[in-house]
Amino acid sequence: MALDLDTPTRFEEGEATLVEEEVRDLVREAGEPPLEEGGPAGDPGAIPELTGVASEDDERTAAGERRAMRLSKAGVAFIARFEGFRSDLYNDAAGHCTIGYGHLVHHGRCNGSEPAEFKSGIGRERALELLHQRAGQFGAAVNGLGVALNQHQFDALVSFTFNLGPGWLGGSGLQRALAAGDYDAVPRELSRWVFAGGRKLQGLVKRRRAEGELFARGKSVEVSGGGEPGEEAPPWPGRLLAHPPPLSGEDVRQWQSQMAKRGWRLAVDGAYGARSEEVCRSFQQERGLAVDGKVGSDTWQAAWAAPVT
Repeated sequence: MALDLDTPTRFEEGEATLVEEEVRDLVREAGEPPLEEGGPAGDPGAIPELTGVASEDDERTAAGERRAMRLSKAGVAFIARFEGFRSDLYNDAAGHCTIGYGHLVHHGRCNGSEPAEFKSGIGRERALELLHQRAGQFGAAVNGLGVALNQHQFDALVSFTFNLGPGWLGGSGLQRALAAGDYDAVPRELSRWVFAGGRKLQGLVKRRRAEGELFARGKSVEVSGGGEPGEEAPPWPGRLLAHPPPLSGEDVRQWQSQMAKRGWRLAVDGAYGARSEEVCRSFQQERGLAVDGKVGSDTWQAAWAAPVT
């Protein structure tokens, strides 16, 4: 998604309740039976239930002194908003096979060896289960740092680890800042991790900014302008939108509208010209799609799945 980097991300008091209301279909209700513990990191095995939220008494909890921290409901919503939802398999911006809310199926591009469940597509409920599983595994890794964190700091680091993997835990500048108690340096260290596949991505710049402010300010995780979850796309109209020759029609207008809602500077005029092709290429590159500047079935579906900025 394209993002306005000139507009600061804001976290306001009292917005956690609004987050829960807005994403109630993304977050499972509290009180579900917890899943059984098991499965190494990166394995789709069961992990503990994640809907709990740390109490005020648990703020700045040091691992080992009190109970291990868990990702909050608002933290789940935060990750879901930035990942966006895809029901089908796709290659992410780094070229890895992915599905649902950024769930890594395997490293490398999708090649037909994926589990049958994923080949046939998944719904939001299953995608959320997968998000919970990986967030639980990465939450355990963050707990393993043994540093004192409040709930919002923990949520920010789990989001970061969910997006990049646990490699940063092994001696990065971020890990050293946390170990030294230099929490003021954490947002700056987060902001350095904005490349995928050798390219600096604006979506990662915005996400790192949001995670850094969440960590530093310790407010709620609602991101003003940070992106509503994706929505179900209408059926692909069946014709390839391409330039040249320029095409026009309601299907072009629908696609342009989705791009504009997601922050791309594009006139919604129903004419697929050079600017539409340029936006399409940039969007395809950011979403890990084949880059050809043409709106086919995959690009059409991705336009609705990407978070709204």
